[in-house]
Amino acid sequence: MTITALDITQRQFKRTMRGFDADEVQAFLHEVAGAFEALTREAQQLRDAVSHKDEEIYAHKGRERMLSETLLTAQRACDDIRESARREADAMIADAELQAERIVQGAHGRFQKIVDEIHEMKRQRVQLAAQIRSVLRAHDKLLEAFGDGERDERVEFLPAKKKAADEAS
Repeated sequence: MTITALDITQRQFKRTMRGFDADEVQAFLHEVAGAFEALTREAQQLRDAVSHKDEEIYAHKGRERMLSETLLTAQRACDDIRESARREADAMIADAELQAERIVQGAHGRFQKIVDEIHEMKRQRVQLAAQIRSVLRAHDKLLEAFGDGERDERVEFLPAKKKAADEAS
């Protein structure tokens, strides 16, 4: 049972012959009722303040929860972006390595072709030198066969008609 200030002021006591002074008791009851009223108001204000603070705490907890979720979402987005960038970088590196391999293979192929062409040209040079030596030897033999240049043999060239007539006679 709760006692209010009104309960204190309206409280009536039985009168006895040898009791306390009624005015003094009434004055004290009024004083106690005033103090009780002040304490009741203060308690109500404190309850209201606690209730208000509880609401603020609840609101702050809601904001904190929302901030936590936002931070977690931002962290996940950051991780997703980082992972995506890593995958893209890996793909670019793999692409670059593949392209580099193709370039190296192409360069190696061209190098091998040039080396083969050089070998072929060397072979052709050796073959041409051998042919030229052979022609020179053949010409040298022809020169030896025809003798020294000291003999003066006259060779006449006759026109074709005259030559045919001379052979007929």
